[in-house]
Amino acid sequence: MGYELLERITAVLTAAGLPAGEEYPGSEQQLDGPAAAVGLRELDPERGTAAFSVRVLSPRILGGWCCQLHAARAVEALWAEGLSCRTVEMEYLSGSDCFCVTVTASMTVAPGEDGWVPGGRWEILCGDRLQEQVVSFTAVRDLERRLLGTHWQSTPVGVTPGHGGWTIELVQLVTSWPEETAEPFTLTVRSGDGEQRYTGCCWNETRWAYTQGGLTLTRRGFALEREEM
Repeated sequence: MGYELLERITAVLTAAGLPAGEEYPGSEQQLDGPAAAVGLRELDPERGTAAFSVRVLSPRILGGWCCQLHAARAVEALWAEGLSCRTVEMEYLSGSDCFCVTVTASMTVAPGEDGWVPGGRWEILCGDRLQEQVVSFTAVRDLERRLLGTHWQSTPVGVTPGHGGWTIELVQLVTSWPEETAEPFTLTVRSGDGEQRYTGCCWNETRWAYTQGGLTLTRRGFALEREEM
């Protein structure tokens, strides 16, 4: 399980002109040009996500820029396939005499008949601003209905008419405060099979949390209406 996902990553990188293979091969290999070593960092069935480590390696004799440029090419290719990516600072590996830039990439996944398969790419916009590193988005419709009856009756006699909008929650991994969007705004959720728009949105609560995965920003608020596009 998971082999299909690793094979997909290596195929994307190879098609972009960067030879790729497994991160810990069974035999010793010598590099004469840039290459990528791919490994699975995390598979979270509950969240439906998979995270990968792509170590872009380049012989020292080719210079550090060669490694950095091929890492940027890897990010471009993976992003085009629907993966969220980021790089870390380049390092020198004396044991292999190579420069190395690690790219961390994540994607949505779902269980399939023959293992894990990529899920549909999805993105969230507040107004026209794309929200980076989204962990989750939740929308709950509360009609605020109440039971009707009197205190001496054991059985309610009816239900009040429904009214009210949506409660929304957006969770992101961030390094700084995201750019503000003037309220009220439209929040758009795009996925591979459709688009939903929440109109008349405003935030009511903001929470920062420091976790092992990084700094998490959680914003909760309200939306007046929801449209299925």
